[in-house]
Amino acid sequence: MRAIGEAAKAAADAGLVVNAGHDLNLHNIPPLMEAVPFLAEASIGHELTADALEMGFGPTVAAYAAALRPG
Repeated sequence: MRAIGEAAKAAADAGLVVNAGHDLNLHNIPPLMEAVPFLAEASIGHELTADALEMGFGPTVAAYAAALRPG
C-alpha cells in the first residue's frame, strides 16, 4: 500500500485528481484511505451491491461511508 500512497501523492503533487476503483471492498478501503487520505472518488458500486445482498442496503451504505472517511 505504501507504493500506492507514494504514486498517488506524486500524482496529486503534479496537479492531478486521484480516484480509485475496481476491486475495492470493506477490507481494502480502510488501508487505502490511510495511504491516500486525499482520494477524490472511489468506485465501489459492484462490491457495495454484492454486500447489500447479504447485509441490506442501509447498513452496507453506512459501512462504506465509514470506511471511506479519512483516518
